[in-house]
This record gives sequence, C-alpha cells and structure tokens, in this order.
Amino acid sequence: AVRVTVEASQSGNEVWLAAEPVRRSFTLLPQVGPTVLLSTGVLCQGSVIRARIEGELGEEVNLRLVVSDSRGEFGAMEGFVDARREGNVLTSVGTYHLPVGSYRVRIDVQTAEGEVIEGIPSTGSFQLVAPSQLLVVDKVMSARGTLVLRSPMSSGNTWRRNGVVIGSGQEVEASLPG
Repeated sequence: AVRVTVEASQSGNEVWLAAEPVRRSFTLLPQVGPTVLLSTGVLCQGSVIRARIEGELGEEVNLRLVVSDSRGEFGAMEGFVDARREGNVLTSVGTYHLPVGSYRVRIDVQTAEGEVIEGIPSTGSFQLVAPSQLLVVDKVMSARGTLVLRSPMSSGNTWRRNGVVIGSGQEVEASLPG
C-alpha cells in the first residue's frame, strides 16, 4: 500500500482570487487478489482457519476474515471471524461458533480512511465436522505391506481397526487389513 497526498493550490490572477492550498490523502492498494486457504480439507470444530491474501498491503490497512454460511455461500448469513494478522496471513481464534458444514472465506481490506474493500471469495473450501464425527478412510490394503494413513485433523484422532484402537496421532501405520 502506498500513502499519497495531493495538494491543490491556486495563486490567483486578475480574474481569480488566490486560495489556500488544500491537501487530500488516500491510500493506494494493489488489486486485492483472491484469498488462498492455507487450511483446506476437513477441520474439526474449534480448529483454526488460516487464510492468506496476495499483494503487498502494508501495516496501515486492517484485514478482516469473513466466513461464508455453512453452505459455502456469501450473503446475509456470512460472518466476521476474530483473527490475528501476521503479514498477509490471518489465523482465526477458533471455529467453535460455526455449525457443521462446508465453508469458504474471503479477506476484506479496510483502509486507514475507513473504506472497506470486499475481497474475492476463495475458490477452495473446507469441511467443518463435529469433534466426535467419524471420518472413514477410503483406502484398500492387501494382507502384505504397510500403509501410512493420515488424518486431515492434527489432533483428536483415534484410529481403529475392526473396532480396536490402533493409534491416536495424526498418522498411523496400518499393517493388517481391516
């Protein structure tokens, strides 16, 4: 972002009186590009959302993280999410208040003058699931070898094979079919 100040002045002549100079300032912003989701796929309620905006914006502008409704549409049901800014990346405080559903985000820019420039909604989306919702891993495994399975959620995982717990991390090595 670039801060620009324009000064208009009129020195006066035999037809026009002199006028005091008038200054007006404004901020030039780059074209606001589409937001890019950094956390896509499946998120558990309470997880954070990370979104990034393209372009050099500078620190004098404020960024607002806006989340669509649970059907992924922007309209009357969209809402602002509390988020902290690190450069051009916004990280939400949490998603506890959002119902289960499919979401998109956009980042709005507010200039130093208070003008809000609406961002372009992300093309990608994320699925928000309840903490206790079962996610089925759709992998087929033969009786020989090992397959590393990875959950889209970083925490809160419980891996089961035929109902028996075999792990609790984000990844598990499966060596038996089931």
